[in-house]
Amino acid sequence: MIARMGTQPLNAPSPAHDAEIGSLTVLRGMAALWVVLLHISPVMFVHGLLPEVESLKPIVLSGGYAVPLFFILSGYVLGLRYLHSLSSPSPRKVLRYLWLRVGRVYPLHLFTLLVVVAMVTRHGWPKDGAHTFDQLLANCFMVQAWGYDLQLSWNQASWSISSEWFAYLWFPILAMASPFIGRFAAWTLLGIACTASALVCAYVFQGSSLPFKGLAVVVPTFAGGCLLSMVCPPGNLRRSGLLAESLLVAIVALPFAIGTGFVLGVIYLLLFFVLIAVLVKNSRPNSRLWAFRPLVYLGDISYSLYMTHVIAISALMPLLTNQSVLAAPPALRAAALLAALAAIFLVASATYHLIERPSRRWSRQLIGKDSPRPANLASQGLSAMNQAAELPIHTIVKP
Repeated sequence: MIARMGTQPLNAPSPAHDAEIGSLTVLRGMAALWVVLLHISPVMFVHGLLPEVESLKPIVLSGGYAVPLFFILSGYVLGLRYLHSLSSPSPRKVLRYLWLRVGRVYPLHLFTLLVVVAMVTRHGWPKDGAHTFDQLLANCFMVQAWGYDLQLSWNQASWSISSEWFAYLWFPILAMASPFIGRFAAWTLLGIACTASALVCAYVFQGSSLPFKGLAVVVPTFAGGCLLSMVCPPGNLRRSGLLAESLLVAIVALPFAIGTGFVLGVIYLLLFFVLIAVLVKNSRPNSRLWAFRPLVYLGDISYSLYMTHVIAISALMPLLTNQSVLAAPPALRAAALLAALAAIFLVASATYHLIERPSRRWSRQLIGKDSPRPANLASQGLSAMNQAAELPIHTIVKP
């Protein structure tokens, strides 16, 4: 179905909304915590720091599904921000868009890469396949996840940076096609993207082999987020009850009810699309959860958290697995874990304020002021969301 003359395109600016969509930032904060727990779980369950909480293993070990959730969120926010402006692109618009994306992700990516290089090579250059000069060069250009076989290398979290950089590059093509996508076609394509996202992610995150898996995960999820922004812009639904909170409860409960297999992945990906739609359509969340300041801040620093938390965990590992710590009473072992989590978040917060925010501000100042934003991005909620949610959020899972 093609948008005809006299029919407003799906990506056209809409009247300003008074809805707050800071809830998406909170969702990112929750996902950030989920992933940190996933990657510190070997210390808890394998090394035995806190076996008393082993009953939580199903939900903790499902934290890898935050990766496609973050891709969907990035696609949604970039769709709101750029689909309309890039639907009639010019070289200046495209270059500006790409420069801002580079300014958003590359400075912190390069910083963490250099930190990992310094840590790994302090006793000489390693000889394993994950730390070759070729892999280092690929990381410098953010293409390490584009190959036929995805291999985690150097700062392993950056595989998702590489995957999302690929999505950033083809996003202007989708934007140019968006004026020709009518409502029926958009819903149809969204259904295809949701189905593909669910099947591919459920397959990959079970450890199955798939060619070009780094790209196979990002393409349907990111495109699905963009399409969701077309058919489900921010709204004024005021009678959703506690639907968003119920979906969160379902996300937490499902691994205990059905296990952590393929079916869980399929249901999770579908729930993620529904949860985002509910959050953006509900202008007045009934729960204060979505305005809880610590979670909002956690969402703000989530990119720094994802790019630094594995480095911090690696540095803390000798302390957390020390035999005297492992032999301590449960209360002291729990205190050690909480202290480690606090240190991880402090590192992320420092990196956010010292590197991420200044580099983002510098990249915007260098390129000058932007053209006026569409009216539906003028509300306070969307402004906050653009600041904290258009960046990619990342994690590490074994490919």
